[in-house]
Amino acid sequence: MRRSPLLCAQKILSFISRLPHSLPINGFVLVSLPIVLFSLSTAALLSGIVPLASASDAGVRQESINLPAWATRETSSPKLNAEVIRKLSSRGEPGRDDSQADSAAVGSTEAEPTPPPTAAAQPSPTATPEATQTPSGEQTKAAPKDAPKDVPASTDNAPKKPRGIVAIDPGHGGTVDPGAERKFPDGYLMREQNLTLKVALKLAPKLEAEGFRVVLTRNTSGAANQPARDRTGDGVINLSDDLQARVDIANEAKADLFVSIHFNAAANAQGGTEVFYCQDRPFADKSKKMAQFLQQSLLDEIGSLGYRPSNRGVKVDTQSVYHTHLYVLGPATSGKGKPIAMPSVLGEALFITNPAEGQLLRDDKTIDTIAEAYNKAVVEYFLWLGNR
Repeated sequence: MRRSPLLCAQKILSFISRLPHSLPINGFVLVSLPIVLFSLSTAALLSGIVPLASASDAGVRQESINLPAWATRETSSPKLNAEVIRKLSSRGEPGRDDSQADSAAVGSTEAEPTPPPTAAAQPSPTATPEATQTPSGEQTKAAPKDAPKDVPASTDNAPKKPRGIVAIDPGHGGTVDPGAERKFPDGYLMREQNLTLKVALKLAPKLEAEGFRVVLTRNTSGAANQPARDRTGDGVINLSDDLQARVDIANEAKADLFVSIHFNAAANAQGGTEVFYCQDRPFADKSKKMAQFLQQSLLDEIGSLGYRPSNRGVKVDTQSVYHTHLYVLGPATSGKGKPIAMPSVLGEALFITNPAEGQLLRDDKTIDTIAEAYNKAVVEYFLWLGNR
């Protein structure tokens, strides 16, 4: 705390008055010294060398702080304002260099803090497009973001139309028509009606996976005419009614294709693959085409097992062992109900009576391979049909 000049002069005079009288100080010095000191103090006040005394009774002076340039800058940042206050409050602290504080403050405020990277702002769909300038100086407007586009309506929820309806007919069935049989030396009895059902039950899900609707004429080991009834109108229930039931099921389903699955048999060791169709129907060309697809597919798929069956060819139904139209393929005749109303084929994949082929048919892999042959033929037929 600093004293005022008057107070200082009083202190000096008090000090001189207490000096011993033995000191060699004459009266002129005693009189002139206070006057000189008071004059010097007054001159110092007028020239600003000595600061003004505080207006308070304690005599404390008010220091004026010369703010550095960085502290007088205007800023709207609360963070920077707080930093300025912190720097100012630290000035004059023991052990702290104010010049370092000033330089640190300048360094911290010369550049604004870099904001963290953010994703580019996406324009509002309804915002007015901004004008852009081309290299030639012309002003162009960007296309509106909400401009209508020719986008087809979504069809995800729309019901999908099946590629076609396929009637699968596992040949034979029940006690009325068990089909061919073969008993092996180990006592195993192979029945055609069971083999055809196995193939049909493997084929159905394959076709459904391809987008087809599948109709089975039977899905058990029993007959197709269930419940049994007279379908031909001849007054009796027999094999003809069971065959007519297969045709009726396909017709009622409005199937696009009828496929009858069979296996061959003979008194000798002959073997091979053949497919039948009827040429006396208005859709004979389509039936023949499907028969050709199926014949080749059976040969290829069975051949993939390492066995090459004899190619007995595509035949008209009158070339079968019955030498007449096959019931499920042929036209209307006396004593028969409505004939099949769509392209139709009957496949004979292998002979169960052939030693090698019969043994092959005991393997489930062969059954699945034959089902795949039918599946591929159906797919190929519908592709051909769609490209006509």
